[in-house]
This record gives sequence, structure tokens and C-alpha cells, in this order.
Amino acid sequence: MSFNEVSHLFYQVKLLEQQINKVFEEKVGLSLSRYKLLLVLQKEGPCLHADIQAAMKIDQGAITRHLKILETEGYVTRYRNPDNNREVFVELTEKAQTELVACLGKHQRFEALLDSYMTATDLTTLSDLLKTLTEALHSINEK
Repeated sequence: MSFNEVSHLFYQVKLLEQQINKVFEEKVGLSLSRYKLLLVLQKEGPCLHADIQAAMKIDQGAITRHLKILETEGYVTRYRNPDNNREVFVELTEKAQTELVACLGKHQRFEALLDSYMTATDLTTLSDLLKTLTEALHSINEK
């Protein structure tokens, strides 16, 4: 594959990511990143910023920005660890718990719409290809 073809492919992935985020937020009511962050907190319970960062594989600045927005909107609370004042725990609010239940139905409808265009096999193949590409880029970055 030529450099132009590879760069075009990467640009297509970038545009797809933007479109996914737009459609997901319109259909579910939360950005994909914030929805994922809330799901991490729902699964893990109260946790540290670093735990969220590790689960989501995004930088600390992005975590802080998302948490600030979610806190302003009443979805999370943050509090200092009484045993170590440098650590800040994040926890879901009741509002977030309620919204996640409502989002589940919206998310399922979104998945059903997607299923009308792509089979489970298509999605598995895409997931495998994205994993391979991610691993390749990580290896290239290490060199």
C-alpha cells in the first residue's frame, strides 16, 4: 500500500470516529467517552482518576475534562481520600445511576439499528482488524 493510500485510510478512520461520536451522542444522549467513563464507574464503584485512566486508555487531561463536565452536570462526585489527601475518588450520583438505566434502552435501540447494517461477524472482524492495527501502531511507536 502506498503512503497516500495509508494516509487516506487513516483519514477515513478519523472521519468515521467523528461520525460515530456524533451519532452515538444523538441516539444515546451522552458522548461515547463520557458514557464509557460512567460505565467504568458503574462496574468498579468509586475509584481513583488513575484507575479510570487505566480502564479507558486515555490521558489524564482528558479524564479530568470529562469528569469536570460530568460533575457539573450532576453525574459524578469527587472527594479526597481521607487516608491520602493527594488521591481523589470519583463516584456515580443517583442521577447517573438513573440515566445509565435509561441509556441502556437507548443503547440497545442504537445497537439494533446498527445490526440492520452489519452482522455480528462483520463487527467481530472489524474489532479484530482494529485490534491488529492498534497493536501495530503501538509497536511502530515503540521503535
